Amino acid sequence: MASAMVGKQMELEGTIGAFQLPDVLRFLAMGSLTGILTLTTDDRTMGLIIKEGRLIGTTSPNRMLKLGQLLICSAAIRRRDLEEILEYQRDSDHEHTPLGELLVQRGLVTPEQVKQALELQAKEELWEALSWTEGTFKFEHGITASMTHTILALEINKLLDEGAERMEQWREIDRNLRDTSRIYRTRADVAAMPEMRLTPSTWRVLSLLNGQRSLRALIYLSGIGKFETLCAIDSLLMMQLIEPAEQKKKPQPAAPAHAAAPPPGEPEDKKQPEDEESSGLLGLFGRRRRPQAQPENRQIYHGHRGPFVSGAGFACAVLNQLSDRLGTVTQTDDQIAEPLLTESMWTSEGLRYQRADLIQWRDGRLDSSQFDQYLVHAGARPQHMAGCHEDSMAALAAVGRELVKRAVDAYGARASRTVEEVARYFSERVEVGWPTDFMAGAWIQQWIKGE
Repeated sequence: MASAMVGKQMELEGTIGAFQLPDVLRFLAMGSLTGILTLTTDDRTMGLIIKEGRLIGTTSPNRMLKLGQLLICSAAIRRRDLEEILEYQRDSDHEHTPLGELLVQRGLVTPEQVKQALELQAKEELWEALSWTEGTFKFEHGITASMTHTILALEINKLLDEGAERMEQWREIDRNLRDTSRIYRTRADVAAMPEMRLTPSTWRVLSLLNGQRSLRALIYLSGIGKFETLCAIDSLLMMQLIEPAEQKKKPQPAAPAHAAAPPPGEPEDKKQPEDEESSGLLGLFGRRRRPQAQPENRQIYHGHRGPFVSGAGFACAVLNQLSDRLGTVTQTDDQIAEPLLTESMWTSEGLRYQRADLIQWRDGRLDSSQFDQYLVHAGARPQHMAGCHEDSMAALAAVGRELVKRAVDAYGARASRTVEEVARYFSERVEVGWPTDFMAGAWIQQWIKGE
């Protein structure tokens, strides 16, 4: 049941089932009200920031399309520049200054580029909220700090008219493409692309299809938003230009290993006895499952700490080992824990970064051999790989954050201790060939702290 208090302060709250969200928004626009409309459904919370009856921004604790990523995907800024600004924002008195304003002050983007990205972000989240059929809303009247830096001022009635045209199409597409972990690829039997029939947005999405990226990754990379990306995929399916990639069968867990496997590169005769809690990472974490056989082309590292050809190789080794160790947290002799690091995690989280596709998922492991081979071929000019390295490290950090989150959510303090021990071990005396200034500990702490 909705309630409202009219006076100096006004609150309006109720359920989305009882009141239509467009009617609530039109009421706020008609009264030129200022405040935050908070919308909540089962697993999502969103805030619509309204000033004098206009939408000036949105908030969402788990939004997918962040401003920085939208600017990167539109080629407005480089990832390195974004990371430097974010670090400056955290370590200075500008913690509450909007990212867009800092980027404009530094001359990295124009105000118009920031406005376009924020408008896409706001519209995407509004379209999503309009598609909700249940949930609650609450409007709290008043000026907040977020309203002092205003770039957007979108007319709510125009947004609702535009949204009404899209809703029917959106619901249909959402039903057909709800699984954002699904992977699509171009059809092998297509002789030529019908150039005149494809819109620029459709061409952009088509260019990102590589048979590895999930729908979620495509939404993240396209820079055109979820609605336009899924519309493009829907069009390509209707034209029979693409098809779902075959889903690999989930491998069966290996039998329990009563004796720990040696680190990569060590001979079999150096195995530790089961009851011996001796030196190194093995003694620190106890028994682990025997790793799957490695393909011949995979680089064999001499010990867990390297030497590694690249920072990307080091990062893959850290995440693979962390996954192995976390797998022992709840493992018993008669029950094998499901691996936390999975292919779907890599395709959904890692492949959102456009130039990270030299990192491969092979035999249940993250593999950097292709990246390292390209780096070796670059010879004396490894700077040509800098962009791929930046995206690969950002992608692997994103996977690390998700891996830690899932582990801690599932296993609590035991998982936290394991993560801390692995981080401490890999932060010391690591040998990485390139980049020469690679800081292993700083990279690990970046994703452990959720930055």
